[in-house]
Amino acid sequence: MGETDILSTLNALSEGVVLADPSDLQSFATLHTHLQETGKWAETQGLEIAPRHIEHAANLIEAIILNEVPDAGNALQTVTRTIEALQGIARDGRLEEDVAFPALPGGKDASGAGEPSEPSASPVGSSKAASGSDDGSGKMRTLEGDPDLLGEFISEAREHLENADVNLLTIESDPHDAEALNAVFRAFHTIKGVAGFLALDDVQTLAHQAENLLDKARKQELNLEGGNIDLTFDAVDFMKRLVDHVSHSLMTGAPLPVEPALPGLVERLVAASSGQQLPESPALVVAPGKRIGEILVESGLADESAVESALDRQQFLQESLLLGEILIRDAVIGRAQLEQALEHQEQEGFIRRLGAILVEMGAARMEDIERALQKQTTPLEPPLGEILVRSGAVEAKDAALALRAQKQKQQGATVDVKEAIKVDADRLDRMIDLIGELVIAEAMVCQTVEMTHTGDAQLNRQLSQLDKITRELQEMGMSLRMVPVRATFQKMARLVRDLAKKSGKSIEFTMEGEDTELDKTVVDKIGDPLVHMIRNSCDHGLEATVDERRQAGKPDVGRVTLRAFHKGGSIYIEIEDDGRGLNRDAILSKARERGLVREGENLSDREVWNLIFEPGFSTAKVVTDVSGRGVGMDVVRRNIESLRGQVEIQSAAGKGSTFSIRLPLTLAIIEGMVIRVGKERYIVPTLSVVRSIQPEPEQVSTVAARGEVLALQGDLIPLVRVHQLFSIAGAKTDPSEALVMIVENEGRKVGLVIDELLGQQQIVIKSLGQAMQNMLGIAGGAIMSDGTVGLILDVGGIVAIASTQNGTRREPAEALGEHFSTA
Repeated sequence: MGETDILSTLNALSEGVVLADPSDLQSFATLHTHLQETGKWAETQGLEIAPRHIEHAANLIEAIILNEVPDAGNALQTVTRTIEALQGIARDGRLEEDVAFPALPGGKDASGAGEPSEPSASPVGSSKAASGSDDGSGKMRTLEGDPDLLGEFISEAREHLENADVNLLTIESDPHDAEALNAVFRAFHTIKGVAGFLALDDVQTLAHQAENLLDKARKQELNLEGGNIDLTFDAVDFMKRLVDHVSHSLMTGAPLPVEPALPGLVERLVAASSGQQLPESPALVVAPGKRIGEILVESGLADESAVESALDRQQFLQESLLLGEILIRDAVIGRAQLEQALEHQEQEGFIRRLGAILVEMGAARMEDIERALQKQTTPLEPPLGEILVRSGAVEAKDAALALRAQKQKQQGATVDVKEAIKVDADRLDRMIDLIGELVIAEAMVCQTVEMTHTGDAQLNRQLSQLDKITRELQEMGMSLRMVPVRATFQKMARLVRDLAKKSGKSIEFTMEGEDTELDKTVVDKIGDPLVHMIRNSCDHGLEATVDERRQAGKPDVGRVTLRAFHKGGSIYIEIEDDGRGLNRDAILSKARERGLVREGENLSDREVWNLIFEPGFSTAKVVTDVSGRGVGMDVVRRNIESLRGQVEIQSAAGKGSTFSIRLPLTLAIIEGMVIRVGKERYIVPTLSVVRSIQPEPEQVSTVAARGEVLALQGDLIPLVRVHQLFSIAGAKTDPSEALVMIVENEGRKVGLVIDELLGQQQIVIKSLGQAMQNMLGIAGGAIMSDGTVGLILDVGGIVAIASTQNGTRREPAEALGEHFSTA
């Protein structure tokens, strides 16, 4: 092994120890191999002391791999000092006796001098508090590392920081550019490792906190935009100052100056890493359509001549970049590593590719080489901002501000051209009705026998186009009725504020998803139910006093959250509090007192929570003028069900409650399953359908007090014969020959006995008129494709008909007959 080779190996060892990760056994295996190679070199040189220390260092690495070392940090420190001593021999030509090897086990070095080893530097990866460059006693600290290593660190750090500036400009344009994020992360990671090796505590501390922020961005736990990317630019700029301080101290011998602003910057980095929103720099005021060069010149951030020069350079920089330059730009390797690899390649007679040598050196991974080669074959036009920053004509943060202003104006330009006009609500409703009529008419035309059996290809194409346009018109018409729930939510915020003052409680109210859009009719009618539920959460859901919350281990301020979101084709509105939760025992006791629940009857949590929706039901000991935790909840459910919605409750004692309201997107159209019973067709809302089966004869039986039931997967599901509900002749009466459609409402299931399932389609809801309003089991009507009317079944009403009322079983036909007779 020649002089160049041993120096290359020692440098690889030095960098490998600095960047060693205890979880990466492969990196330690590489260190072990390099130490064995160094030991062979030491023997060929006739050295006597060095081989023993090299062997000891190799044994320490092996022990780390086998997890046999109590303190890996101290072991790596011993290896580090061994490498430093070897570098003094190989690079500086010093004698073995003149370098400081660490002490071998037993307290004596290999020369037998018996002198204690020098105090070791701080363990790899440790850092002091960011309080300035002192030694902990308030005194200024001077540089202690090897001058050559410090010089190399300064050169590579400046190169990494320059590349970080350029990649941050890329992130400014695209916050989710993973490649640019990784490049900036690697830059700070490398600086941190080498700074720890050289005992540059301030540099290491700043690099560590910046690395934490960037790692959060890499894991998509936060976005590197706005205040976060401004902070990252500040960290890069401050790091440049710290590196300049190191350079000045290295050249003059002066102590490192104290940076009083460093602790503040570190605190901001810690706050940003924890998820706090930081203010961003003031935006530049620019006109729309301006390019970045024009923005920089008009804002006084760059000279016009510098921009013109950069534009000229941009035209000549579109040719393919060299592999090494790409790796340096992406902060994979440093300039010194590239020169070392090129020298090695030259000595070998250029028989191996540069990428293979860099991988062998441990300077780059194969994935890095492949990524760089891909860039080399598909070069991109260098951005103007990157050229200006690299040339020093513009500060990186100023270029980022210009990019941000340009992007905001581009986004705002599309918003500025939008215009809004007010339309009378009656006219809008009339238009929606006409669109519904058009959909029905189009379906009637397309599904006639003549049209479905026509062999005219051109006519079929025109019918398909008509269907497409009709559907798009229908979707556009429905979107006109959609409005955000923001206004309703904001009213709730004012309500909570007033309730908090009235009750003397500290309440934190948060809103989520207030931009969620809902049918205007639904938004108008949902306000009153929300008022009831918000009042209950604030007045009786949250604990009465701060002491009560403290005893429960909760913060002093109670929390109420109102959120809206899309899920499964519906809109969900949730009211969540972190209060006491519903009292199951109190609810059951009150229900038994009122005769709603029999003694000894076991109810699920869901059934217990639903008891609070019974008229006049309340467990509150003191009914306030605000609410009574249950008072008015029957009205809440009735109003929500009138919107074809459902309300569910989840509650945990001592942790809080969540009231979840599920609403349809619109009241005008539903997705429905079309069924046939006899010669009649009905529509069942798809959201209520669980499954459809053709039962075996042994699965159907009659149970005392429950009537006819279907045994399915351990459950007994009541059966409702639809032909009996509506007195339909000619229907199938044997469930094993018919179909059973399982439907669900508020956790209760019922099996509808039907003849046939015809399919699924969008249904335009039509009112049945004043005479047939509020009919149990019927939600409305729809005009089918053949022009006839199909009834839309109200699943909630049918479930209510099939259930026990006041402890007495009522036949479905009897119950529905009453409603028909009294309609």
